[in-house]
Amino acid sequence: MNNTFTTRFLKLSLLVASLFPLPVAFAKGDSEEITSPDDTHYAAIIKIDSEDAIEDLEKAGVEILRRRDELLLCYIPYSYSNGNARKSRSIKKTPGSPKGIVKIERGRQVAPNMDKAREWFEASSIHSSSPTFPPFTGKGVVAGICDIGIDPLHLAFLDSAGEPRIKRIVQYKEGSGERILLESKEEYENWKTDNYDNWHASHVANIMAGGFGDYRGMAPDADIVVTTSQLSDVGLLCGAEDILEYAKEQGKRAVINMSMGNYTGPHDGTSLFSQYLDRIAEEALVVLSAGNAGNSNFTLPVDFSESLPSAALALYSHDWVQFNPYGAVDIWSANASPLRVRFGIRDADQGHTLILYPWQELHNGDSFTVTSNPSDASDVEGAVTIFDETFASIYSGWFELQGNIDSENGRYQALLQYDAHTDIVSSGGPWARYVPIVEVAGHPGTHADIYADWQFTLFRSLPDQPAPGSLLSFSDLATGQNIISVGMYVNRDHTPNIAGEDFSISRKPGSIAPESGYSTLLDGRVMPSTVAPGYNVVSAISRHYWDAHPDSEPINAETVLNGDRYLWVTNHGTSMSAPYVAGTLACWLEAVPSLTSSQAQQVIAQTNRFGSTLPDTPNPRHGQGYLDPAAGLKLAISAFSSTGSIFPEYGLNKNDNNPRLSLECRKLIIWNPEGMAARIEVTDMAGTQLISSSISSTIEEIDLSSLSPGVYIAHIPGSKARLKFRL
Repeated sequence: MNNTFTTRFLKLSLLVASLFPLPVAFAKGDSEEITSPDDTHYAAIIKIDSEDAIEDLEKAGVEILRRRDELLLCYIPYSYSNGNARKSRSIKKTPGSPKGIVKIERGRQVAPNMDKAREWFEASSIHSSSPTFPPFTGKGVVAGICDIGIDPLHLAFLDSAGEPRIKRIVQYKEGSGERILLESKEEYENWKTDNYDNWHASHVANIMAGGFGDYRGMAPDADIVVTTSQLSDVGLLCGAEDILEYAKEQGKRAVINMSMGNYTGPHDGTSLFSQYLDRIAEEALVVLSAGNAGNSNFTLPVDFSESLPSAALALYSHDWVQFNPYGAVDIWSANASPLRVRFGIRDADQGHTLILYPWQELHNGDSFTVTSNPSDASDVEGAVTIFDETFASIYSGWFELQGNIDSENGRYQALLQYDAHTDIVSSGGPWARYVPIVEVAGHPGTHADIYADWQFTLFRSLPDQPAPGSLLSFSDLATGQNIISVGMYVNRDHTPNIAGEDFSISRKPGSIAPESGYSTLLDGRVMPSTVAPGYNVVSAISRHYWDAHPDSEPINAETVLNGDRYLWVTNHGTSMSAPYVAGTLACWLEAVPSLTSSQAQQVIAQTNRFGSTLPDTPNPRHGQGYLDPAAGLKLAISAFSSTGSIFPEYGLNKNDNNPRLSLECRKLIIWNPEGMAARIEVTDMAGTQLISSSISSTIEEIDLSSLSPGVYIAHIPGSKARLKFRL
């Protein structure tokens, strides 16, 4: 295999999904940086079942950064892969592989996804003293972010004496296998920033815990810890460990925010990344962005039947001209039922399929590749590569398909990757004549979820085929059981800038931003956990980015102090709404230091806002509802504080105190704010009653582990509380 071919495969293993509109200098993604000729390592998560594997890995030059039980976060030298590095999402084991390795999951590269924001639902009241509400500002709590582009000495992160509130910075350089630790103002001054072409971390950190002026964040007195990386998911996990380590050293609780995402993966919380992060979330509250693909056609859930034996889709790049198809399609069965997949080329001018390669049902990580380079053709067991003259007459490049039963969830997965180029122009306009297509087939009764990577590839429908949509537009990184995921609503409809101009948008404040990601997962969980202000949020920008890219962003506010110019700009995305929630949780932790992830999820679910002017619960675009910071704080203290309620009234949701239902880890959670005596009933879809139980307290749980997999309905007779869910 030639070097160019291998490098392209490496790049595709790092497909990302941006959670906010990236600056031009960053808009093409970081995969070029990760796989530059100077890089000596790649990041990966390794699962082992024997301690013998540790010694073998270290002998091979693998650097183990962090470990939790059987899960290892590693830098792996490219030389270790012995030609298998091109295997993207998991590296196929060979007879020479070290013993004791269960799975190697290559670190997916991920990418980034306040004055008015604090007014929603009187959120700023948690910072103010009142006869019934003492102030909570995150004091004594560690606010941690894993991100890119921090300006540690921005005014937003300095205390009243000019000292940094960012207590520690850890930078990971995955490509070269480096870790840099900084802990003082002098070190920050010499270091300056981790990335001169990005400012995302500065914007996010200010929303979460900035402490200056009108644009201060939700936890303005929290200690801040920032970890930066080249944005592999291994870099994120190592950063989370660093934040937790600092919090333990200080004897404090931590909230960790990751405004990042990736749309490929099982979306069921079983990836090694999700397993590892769930364990971190047993010790800290962890918040992730839902994603910004809620208005994109890049997903297709399909149930195969006698009348629908297969589903075909056209693959379109974001530029729509199709001269450089590049990206990935990730295909998952709901269980071990295998899927057959084939790909081909459609002639858009003639409206017919030109090529369809044979159906493939691949297992054990085996692959089938079509290439335009005759020298790449091979017939190695488990990795067939064919040269095709018709393909080569249209494209220079390759398409590769892999298949496997995933070891962590027992589900069948197929992964299609491609990197090609064509110069053939359509007769109808300045775009490519030919379009790649993919077709998936399953036995009747088999369910499949089909995802494009979104950053590089979207779907278009084909004649007489199911139409793609956004029903599964939720980041795989945020699917862990212990993770709090956040969508976004519109924060404001206009923003003034320092030039005296007023930028307006047509969206209604308080409405869900159509880009906000959402999904109902296989286990019935409605995602995201909550939605918060994220569209048109003013926050800090890195001065170092601004110096490198002057006049690149409209400036909404500025402060000049001792000759230094500090700037604030507007941005939008779930990258902005997630730190809003994370900062809120830091205030809750100040009030209730013992609050667990499970308890925080319960509080959020039971105090999320609904009512006549807000969305109904069943609408999946709104997840589980709008965050109410003050109501959640009251419930957290009343329900989970060891000292009991400090409020004279148990007032929660002013608009709606009716019973509500939610699902968590095969448990039905009942929120009954009035403590009324009632019954909860669970039936199957035919109406057969399977569970009936009396309730009388404000929060109760019903164990559903006795129910077989299927779809059920829970309801409280005499109320509007009703929940349809899948186990």
